[in-house]
Amino acid sequence: MRKAGCFGATGELIMAIKTKVPGASWLKSIFGRKDSDPSFAWDVDVLSEEEIEEKNRERDRRAKRSRAHAVSAKLAEMGTLAAVFLTAEMVQKGLYQELVRFYGPSLQYWLMSVTVAFTLSLCIYVGFLMAAKLSTTMERVSSFIGGWLCIFAFCLWAVGTSSWYAFMSTTGIPALEMHLNAAVDKLEKSVEQATNQIKNARGMPTAMASKAAGFTVRGDSEAMGGGATGARGAGPVSQSLEGAAAVLNTGAAEIRAAIEKADQDALKMREKLRDISAIVNKREMTIFEREAAFMAGASELRSLIGAMNSAGLGEMVRSTLAAVESAVSVMPTDGSKVGARQAAAIEQTRGDMETIAAALRKILDDLQGTQALRGSLVETASLSQVVWDHKHNFKPALALAIGIDLFAVWALIFLGIHGLEKVRRHEARSGAAAPALDPTKKKKGRA
Repeated sequence: MRKAGCFGATGELIMAIKTKVPGASWLKSIFGRKDSDPSFAWDVDVLSEEEIEEKNRERDRRAKRSRAHAVSAKLAEMGTLAAVFLTAEMVQKGLYQELVRFYGPSLQYWLMSVTVAFTLSLCIYVGFLMAAKLSTTMERVSSFIGGWLCIFAFCLWAVGTSSWYAFMSTTGIPALEMHLNAAVDKLEKSVEQATNQIKNARGMPTAMASKAAGFTVRGDSEAMGGGATGARGAGPVSQSLEGAAAVLNTGAAEIRAAIEKADQDALKMREKLRDISAIVNKREMTIFEREAAFMAGASELRSLIGAMNSAGLGEMVRSTLAAVESAVSVMPTDGSKVGARQAAAIEQTRGDMETIAAALRKILDDLQGTQALRGSLVETASLSQVVWDHKHNFKPALALAIGIDLFAVWALIFLGIHGLEKVRRHEARSGAAAPALDPTKKKKGRA
């Protein structure tokens, strides 16, 4: 009984059975064979209390790590799901803004934007997650690597597209408002450029009228007393002076009328420009209504600029220049028909007229330069192009759009790695629990 109790107490311990062959060395055991009666030696390895406590602590740590991995995986799945809905909503908003800008609000385009947004998000996240889970079942390394390469190749395109439309959803309206304000500044420069022609030609009618008055006084003096040549009555000098005065008076009147008409057009342009600027910054209206009003106002402003260019100022200057050159050409130049004093007076008149003609040519050149306003004053661009042009003003929003997708991708990669490690641990435990010997196999006896 005492032996049985002792055996029962020691049965709870870890025992190892070692078989020894007396008289056999390790070399003979390899190259030779010797049959002898075996003897058994009992080697009892008893764990101390500290080792038992350490094993218990290790078991607790494994359990805690397992629970922490499970909690992290659940949080990653919840974060991924939240990112799916958030990104899908942002993509839908950005895509719908792009469609509404050209086609107007419509249920058809809204449904299309919702379908595209959620399909893209599901392809990115749910498809990525399923691929990550399926990759854990791949036994061949080449299949595993190829699958993940395909996942990342698709992910680059899908995440880039999703991030861009998510970025557009938060910056589309502010960027379009900046684009409209920049277009208003361009219109202001165009109006200023168009009105410069009035500024350049405004003093010319006064100068021409003053010179014509001088020619008239000299012509009357020549006709009445011969002040310039000493010969009273009508002659080549008085005729040249009268013709020059008539040309200058007519040209001054025509240019002055054209300037007054251009002043009226310039006033209309400034009023229209003020209305356009007020509409662009009117926050009570939607951005697309403001853009439509801006386009209509810009079209009217372009018509006013065209009306100013065709109002006749350039044509009046050109016709006046032709008349001045014609008056100069008909002045006598043959000294044999007029006296020396008459020739000197005519040459002085010709010089004054050529000075006026040079001033008219300068104004005409300036008008031709300022009238280079043909083409569209407003460039029509897509919302994507508008956002791209002003992206440097929205760096935090760009970081937000990219960060949401990158977080979801990181979470999905973590879930894929977690699933792979979980499968490997399960396989390792299954292999450790399998018996070392197969009980179904038996040795065949000698015949």
